[in-house]
Amino acid sequence: MIIKIILTLSLLLTSVYAQKGMSKFTYEAIQKSMEFSEKDKFKEAKKILDEQILATSEEKTYDLAFLYNSLAYLSIETSDYEKAIELYQKAISYNVLPEDMKSNTVFSIAQLSIQIEKYKQSILYLKKYHSKNSISGLSSKIMMMNYIALKKPKSALEWANKSIKLSKKPELSLYQNKLALEQQLNLNKNAVKTLQNIIKFFDADVTYFKQLSYLYQKIGDEKKAAAILESAYQMDLLQDYSDKMLLAQLLHYQGATIKAIDILKRNKQNDLKEQERLEFLYKLQLSSQEKDAALKTLKELYKLNKSNDVALLISKLYADLAQWNNCEEYSKKVTSDDGKILLAISLAEQKKFSKSSKVFETLLDNKKYSLQAKAWIESISYQK
Repeated sequence: MIIKIILTLSLLLTSVYAQKGMSKFTYEAIQKSMEFSEKDKFKEAKKILDEQILATSEEKTYDLAFLYNSLAYLSIETSDYEKAIELYQKAISYNVLPEDMKSNTVFSIAQLSIQIEKYKQSILYLKKYHSKNSISGLSSKIMMMNYIALKKPKSALEWANKSIKLSKKPELSLYQNKLALEQQLNLNKNAVKTLQNIIKFFDADVTYFKQLSYLYQKIGDEKKAAAILESAYQMDLLQDYSDKMLLAQLLHYQGATIKAIDILKRNKQNDLKEQERLEFLYKLQLSSQEKDAALKTLKELYKLNKSNDVALLISKLYADLAQWNNCEEYSKKVTSDDGKILLAISLAEQKKFSKSSKVFETLLDNKKYSLQAKAWIESISYQK
């Protein structure tokens, strides 16, 4: 893009000034050279200019300036940017180019310098250009690119802001660079505003919503962090399971547990993530006193892993609900003494005293449950 702009301006200005003050032979040579270059015959075009330079005396500085300027154009066409810079510098050295053409040449050198990674040289020529011309969106953008390359984020950000201000319409790459620089400089509040503008001006991209949510977390605004991620979810932008889990966690921490539960319910998984989802879901359901829903979730989880711990949790919930037959069913699935005590209690509560006593007796030597077992055995003896 930059090279195309250079070539367009070079051709335009050369055509405008070519007939003013130069010899007929120089003008005709430049015109013929242009005709060859338009046909991509660059060797022929260069040969014409080289021969004309040799035929031109040193006193004819105006002719020579334009001839070297035209040669520089050919070097750009053949991607020899270093040579093009050298030829442009030669053209300027005669100090006869019209002011606007000289400014264009100085600007071209700045643009070409960045192409060959001579960033300090590019900055130098841009400063020369700015001393005679107003700062433009393009010139400020090139300044920004130079300072980024030189790893000077503070200066780069200054020029990024200028370029955005001077741009006729929002340009995504500029905002992306501005964002990266602000994050590099830990200007998180500024980065928040930049991300808000990116989301506002350009197509919604989940990456920006996630970045914005993360930045809000970083500056301690958990409420907005959750709100931004929830917006992305409602727009159906959140596709990754981990992002949905994060949203559920943020909503729960903000007291919106019902919303978190709804998200978890809607996003079943087919692998180990399903176990994680169910574990988080039942915890949220319990915290919301949705014990029946928590039981349903725990049963799904038990089908997945047949875990003693999950069976024990189900047994405890049934005990809390005084559903002793269900408590008996799941406590039998638990191999630890924690399950035995629940089994014994559930049998006792159903008046299955004989079976209950036998289970309690196995716990009389258990440090944790011996006193409880003994008390139950004594109670049962009075009820038989």
